[in-house]
Amino acid sequence: LWIFGDFFFILQEIATEVHTESKWKRLGELAMSTGKLELTEKCLTNAMDLSGLLLLYSSIGDAEGIATLTTLAKLEGKNNVAFLCLFMLGKLEECVQLLVDSNRIPEAAFMARSYLPSKVSEIVDMWRKDLSKVIHFHGLLTMPFLSPPPKILRR
Repeated sequence: LWIFGDFFFILQEIATEVHTESKWKRLGELAMSTGKLELTEKCLTNAMDLSGLLLLYSSIGDAEGIATLTTLAKLEGKNNVAFLCLFMLGKLEECVQLLVDSNRIPEAAFMARSYLPSKVSEIVDMWRKDLSKVIHFHGLLTMPFLSPPPKILRR
């Protein structure tokens, strides 16, 4: 068993000296396959493998790691990872805000409709304004609980 410890130490030294993303990823995969989670975390962090870190933290239930990963993902512009982290942490308002900030207003509207009904009218208004920049939509975007849907004429 001590042979593996020396082996991982040597590989870690090589990855540190060369400091390439691929070396850190390969060492991280090897560490994960042998259950060395602390080394896995270090390798994935050095490789900036945010998806791998998300998998690791969600697998072991590390809420603090997920919170840290949220910040890192936002800084790196990895909004999909940041969104998943926020969602797993139950920060639904921050999820909607991230979608809005990422100019994914339709997704924010659907998210609000499903999880934050109090935000629906605000987000739908944003969506309308955003759409009005692109097309003239003649009231096609409605809020079903406020008005009936527009009639569609068929021949």
